[in-house]
Amino acid sequence: MSNPTLKILPALIVAITAALAQPADAAVVPPQDIAIDEFSSTSLTVSFNGSTSGITVQNTSADHWTVTFDSALGFTFNSTPMAWAEPENSTLDPTGLWNQVTFVNNAGDNQMFIVSDTSLLSGSLFAPNGSFVPVGSVSNSFIGVHPLNAGFTDHSDVPDSGTSASLLGLSLAGLAFVRRKVCH
Repeated sequence: MSNPTLKILPALIVAITAALAQPADAAVVPPQDIAIDEFSSTSLTVSFNGSTSGITVQNTSADHWTVTFDSALGFTFNSTPMAWAEPENSTLDPTGLWNQVTFVNNAGDNQMFIVSDTSLLSGSLFAPNGSFVPVGSVSNSFIGVHPLNAGFTDHSDVPDSGTSASLLGLSLAGLAFVRRKVCH
């Protein structure tokens, strides 16, 4: 080998090693998440990547909300409405109850309209309660361009463990009382 080739060889080896050492998923862009949590017919929270900053949630009536995101977030939503099943609709029955989300893309409005405990709208995509699905993209100078996912978790129709435990305790006390009266 000639002397100039020997000088380039170490740089070439480093470049090839660096290229091969890249993880296979290095080009994968992580999705950004909108999390929607319903706690009652008038209580709903929405966060973007865990933060509620720049998000306004307005309860317009029972089970109806308008959610507005700061236009700087740069969302582009899919035009297809999305529906997440109510907790009691675990079989994803189209005739069951749903949490319907309609996305708006009017000149940076970045809005969602949410109706809970409703029928499935024709043409809606649907998913189980608590799941995250692709709903568009987010593009801004802070994070670049990323896929945008949304998830809806309805906590309002699921009894908490404290309520379940108290109902069980009350039932057992009632059975003990009846047993006393019948056996004595």
